[in-house]
Amino acid sequence: MSLGSRLPRLAPLLPAKLLAVAVPACRLSTATASTPSASASVVPPVATSVSAAASAPASDALLPPHSLPSALVKKAARGGKLVYSGARARRTAHAQWVDKVVRVDHAGELGALRIYQGQLAVLDRLPEWWAPGAHTPSRVTPLGETPVEAIRHMLDQEREHLDTFIHLMGERQARPTIIAPIWSAAGFAAGAATALAGEKMAMALTSAVEEVITEHYNDQIREVHELGLRETEAPLRKLLVQFRDDEAEHRATAIHHHALEAPFYEAFSRLVKAGCLTAIFVAERV
Repeated sequence: MSLGSRLPRLAPLLPAKLLAVAVPACRLSTATASTPSASASVVPPVATSVSAAASAPASDALLPPHSLPSALVKKAARGGKLVYSGARARRTAHAQWVDKVVRVDHAGELGALRIYQGQLAVLDRLPEWWAPGAHTPSRVTPLGETPVEAIRHMLDQEREHLDTFIHLMGERQARPTIIAPIWSAAGFAAGAATALAGEKMAMALTSAVEEVITEHYNDQIREVHELGLRETEAPLRKLLVQFRDDEAEHRATAIHHHALEAPFYEAFSRLVKAGCLTAIFVAERV
């Protein structure tokens, strides 16, 4: 079988620039090797199919890797990642987004859980004269609970959140971030340190952290819509909305318990938020 007769089959697999060089060569070899009548019968269909392929946009020439020979698949690898197009690319982007969401949110819920554990470890042991307001019922919160009772309630909700993401990690085959141990230790230390400074500082930490987490969940909910996953990821979106509302409630509880009255609240809040945003940035990538 001559090269001219093979070109229609090879055209979808060849880059447009290569076709532009191959077609004239094919015409020349066909014309010299065949009679005029034979070349007339071979060249026109080749020229028609080749010209159509050469005029197609480069993006249309991309094929899913499973349809390419293994040698071409290896050559298509760029920086360790294959270049996909169409449905394959959408599936890959979808899976990567879910992996990122589950990984980051698992780290965030772990950090929040450890913050509350650190605060309770201190406030439950402090003498009343050290933190007199820690066990005093609030007059402005709906339930009239003490700060310690409020923290214990928030801890229970964070434990539910964390358990949910642990389950999702197995279900969606997502991996935890490598900074999870650091985030766990830092969360406990921050919770304990602020509790030593009194219940208002403990609540100031909660207010700053939960403000960042609430906005983070809002960003993820917006991404569900932007990526067209509202129907596909409806259960995950429902969880994100529920957890967003829980975190917003935690911040409101902290404010009710006089978080804004903590010493140097504005400067302290900015510092805490910067730390949280840095942790989110790192967890999204590793």
